[in-house]
Amino acid sequence: MTRVLVVGGRKAGQCRTTGQLEPRGYELLRLPDLPLPTPLVHVDVIIFALPAGEGDRIAEACARLPRPGGPMTLVLAETADPNEAARMLDAGADDCLLAPHNPREVVARVRALLRRRERNHARRPATRCEFDGHRLDAVNLLVRAPSGAEVGITPLQHRLLSALLARPGEVVSREHLMAQVLGEDSDSFDRAIDVHVSRLKKRLARVSGAELITAYRGVGYRLEVQEVTS
Repeated sequence: MTRVLVVGGRKAGQCRTTGQLEPRGYELLRLPDLPLPTPLVHVDVIIFALPAGEGDRIAEACARLPRPGGPMTLVLAETADPNEAARMLDAGADDCLLAPHNPREVVARVRALLRRRERNHARRPATRCEFDGHRLDAVNLLVRAPSGAEVGITPLQHRLLSALLARPGEVVSREHLMAQVLGEDSDSFDRAIDVHVSRLKKRLARVSGAELITAYRGVGYRLEVQEVTS
């Protein structure tokens, strides 16, 4: 499940704004104030919702986050001044939303950040890797099981499997998979990704003898593997 850490956000209005994420399947974590915990484990997006006057501390926190590979960041500025947004972006924030904050726009911005994150992960899909004894051969579009049995996969299924392999053991949202496999601007229905996952799941089951992909209804899918090596 996608995890979103909200730093601050203790005001009633801010709680309502960020609280719209949980009903949409995101796991919401809260931290009353900076600094961020070290190490920061399994967080996909950080939302900074601190009071006005905390811009310097937010900028410092953004600058300290690991790049690339760290969580995406969204600053909910307590001002309508565009100069503050420019300052936050220059400091390393991925996005900054000026006041007032519309809850639906916050959700949309989080989704956009996650799509951008998935695109970054997808730029170099796995060409050859192993997962729990299985071997993915992207050159020949084959998956080879520990028994030696092989099954062919399509280029789309390769992109889908690569997206799951990038986050082994984690639930990858349907939105992330759609953005990577079908394209961010695809007009396909959400059901399309379910069909593609189902087909990949059946192909893998032919050679593995087990169900390697678990569905989490309304949320996403998880590849049930313990280890992935290049």
